[in-house]
Order: sequence, then structure tokens, then C-alpha cells
Amino acid sequence: MLQAVDVIHALPEGSARRARKANQLREMLAAIEIGSRSIRMIAADVGPEGVTVRRHASSQLNLMSALEGDEFDTLSENVARRVSRLKRRAFSLPSDRIRVFGTEALRRLVDAGLPPKKLGAEVLSAEMEARFAYHGVMSALGADRICLPHTVIDQGNGSLEIAMSDGTPGGSLEVVSLPLGAHEVASSFAQFARQAGLFEKWLSDRISGLPRPLGNCAEVHILGGTAVRLGWIVARSKGARAFDPRCVEGMRLTVSALRQMAAAVLASSEAEQARFTCEVSPSGARRCDLWSTVANTLALCRLLEALGEETFTIRTTGVRFGILMDSYRRRRGCRVPHTIADKNSH
Repeated sequence: MLQAVDVIHALPEGSARRARKANQLREMLAAIEIGSRSIRMIAADVGPEGVTVRRHASSQLNLMSALEGDEFDTLSENVARRVSRLKRRAFSLPSDRIRVFGTEALRRLVDAGLPPKKLGAEVLSAEMEARFAYHGVMSALGADRICLPHTVIDQGNGSLEIAMSDGTPGGSLEVVSLPLGAHEVASSFAQFARQAGLFEKWLSDRISGLPRPLGNCAEVHILGGTAVRLGWIVARSKGARAFDPRCVEGMRLTVSALRQMAAAVLASSEAEQARFTCEVSPSGARRCDLWSTVANTLALCRLLEALGEETFTIRTTGVRFGILMDSYRRRRGCRVPHTIADKNSH
């Protein structure tokens, strides 16, 4: 149903001598992300050349539902218990080697009255989230590719952030936050009864005024559940049976192919939709995954077209990887290579 253009390998090869020297500079660090639907942890060896994951774990928890009530004490205790368990899974590292942070869901809870200190976590702004997502993607690229203009699109459940660089050494990032979180996009698609025309107009209103990239973009990278599902469709068509994020990392897709896939699903029969659902869901055949994927695929297509891009690369090294690199730089006293330019918010 969907084919990849090619696959760009994430990590460059290096000499054994360089690898031995790099090992002396590596540290074991961990990052725990409090998201809208789950709390996720990665523990990894971190060094100047990037991140090597040693362990990952997650705990399911729907924080968005907490916005409907004000039982913050119960919520805080629940989150604290889960975070504590994940810290133990992170090789019981000392607290100064573990960063706990939250993104859009935590921002909304704080706006609703939850004291940030209750959860013992950093609350990242949308701009900082975009910055760390950018650094997370860059941590998986070779030095020869980092110093090029890149655009990183990070679509979470609650919001979508874009970070654009001009590719100059020590240059700045232009950051944009858009109200195109996966949940809102899927809900709006259902509201318009899957009428693509009305939905496309809704998308155009959401991304109006989007700035152009800072330079001739060398590569567009997309993070998030929708991009991973799209990569999984390709991996399944090539014989993959057990889902593994590594099978989609670096996979390149085109807007035209995604448009064709979405059109095929929208025009399909009930029986065909059941087959598409099995192809889309890495964790099982859930019909909601199909329509959420179609809606967010159309949203990403519209966004890429607005940026003047036809091809993008799927990435799985997102905010948590950026946090790990930032922790490493802080501990080593290194300068962060990019700063945020104008903090645009739409």
C-alpha cells in the first residue's frame, strides 16, 4: 500500500580507535518523559558522538483525562509511583543522572492549576520541546550532515512543534508551535465526517502564516506516532512481523505516496478498511488507529506542502534523546550548539 523511497542509516561508521576514545568520554544517563498517554524512560550511554540506548520502559497513564477533574493529589501520587518504578528500571542511577520532564499534557495540567513541584518534573515549554526534539534527531546524524539546514517536525498527542535551522555552525533555531496535535487532528477529522475537503480547509487555517525554512532544507525529519505507523506499513509489506522502532528509523517517504494511500483508504469498502486497519496498527487491529492515521497523514502532507517539501525522513530519536544530550553537555560543561531564535507561536 505504501513504499519507502529509501532508508538513510542513522549512525555513521567510525574507526575502532575513535570508538575506543569515545568510550572513555561516555556516561550512563536516563530521561523520563511524562506524556499525555504514557510515561516513558530510556537509559543510555551518552557521548560526543551520540546516544546508545541500553534500556527502555514505559507505563500507561492518561494524563489528558485528569483535565476533566481537579484530583491533583491523587494524580501526583500516581505519577510519582510510576516514575519511581521507571527510575529503578534505569539501572538505579543516582538522581543527578536522571532527568524527569513533561511536555504538552503537563503544560495543560499546570495551566489548570496543578503545582509543577507536585510531580517533581521539568515542564518544557513548546519552544524547548522543539529544541530538544531537534537535538535528539541531530544526535543520530553524522557530523557532515549536522552542519546542513534541517527541519524537524515533532507531532505529539497534544501539539506539533517545528524547529528549523539554517545549517550554519553555532547558528540559531527558528521554532514554531502549531495546534496540530494528533488527538485534535483526529477529533476534527471525525467532526467533519471524514469529508476531506472541509478537513483540508480546517488544516489550512491552522497552518496559515507558517514561516518559510531558514535555508534550502537538506532534509525534513518527522517524529511521532503517525510517522512511526506509516513506517510500520512499509515494514509490514517487506515481511516484518514484530514491531521494532529500529525498522522505521531513517525510512524516507513522499507526500505523493501518502496522498495516494489516504485516498485509497477513504474510498475503500468496510472489508478493505479492516485490512488497512491491520496494516496500520503495530499493537493490534484497532479501527481508531486507521482513521487517526489517515487524518494525521493528511495533516502532515498539508504541512509539508506548505513548507515546499515532497520527501521526509522518519525519526524515532526525539525529545528524550535531546534531553540526554543536553544533560551530557551540562555535566561536561559543553556549549549547546544551537540557541532558539525568535520564539514564534501560532
